[in-house]
Amino acid sequence: MQTQVMLHWDLPTRLFHCMLVVVFLLSYVSAQLASSWLNLHMQLGILILSLLVFRITWGFFGPSPARFVNFFPTPYRLNQFFSSNWSGVGHSPLGALSVFTMLGLLLAQVMSGLFSFNDEADIHGPLYRLISNEWSKRFTRWHYIISNFLLIAIALHLAAIIFYHLAKNKKLIHGMLHQKPADDLRITVRQTSYKKRYLLLALAAAIFVGFLIQNGYLLTWLAPVPPMSPTPW
Repeated sequence: MQTQVMLHWDLPTRLFHCMLVVVFLLSYVSAQLASSWLNLHMQLGILILSLLVFRITWGFFGPSPARFVNFFPTPYRLNQFFSSNWSGVGHSPLGALSVFTMLGLLLAQVMSGLFSFNDEADIHGPLYRLISNEWSKRFTRWHYIISNFLLIAIALHLAAIIFYHLAKNKKLIHGMLHQKPADDLRITVRQTSYKKRYLLLALAAAIFVGFLIQNGYLLTWLAPVPPMSPTPW
């Protein structure tokens, strides 16, 4: 007898995960190279911000398993998990805690980069002009500090995936790529439903934010350049 389960990795969520991994790796590598690569690093940071905007919007309007409210690690859910009384599909409460931690760190990392300034390469974030030089130095310092915490969070996340793979024979990456658990081939997966208009809303929000920052429109609206005074004769 086949058991039907609700698919908890919808296609938009899976694409988000895959794109975020690739873009983050490129962003990290570009930051380690010569200062001439920092412009690419900044562009990749804006792309990461757009991806985060998509995921945040999808977390409110996407299908039920992708909505934050359905897997947010509340104290009750965490207590159920550590008491071995939790049962559910998708992220465990501890896994959800890891997800929200990384999303928060990524958002803080990107936001700090928007206001940072690199003296060596003479490259500044798209919103650098909105704050003073002193605050920009603080954001630049926070940008480096947050990156270290982010790397620790990613390492712990990968360690958890390896542990589940080796100790519990749960192939989490397989489920992310193929929608279907690899440890039970008898399972018949039922597609997670979502409304296309909400998908378009999430995509539009991501593209809109990236477009505003990339082309300087947001900076122009928030801090317009004052007109030059006429030269006295």
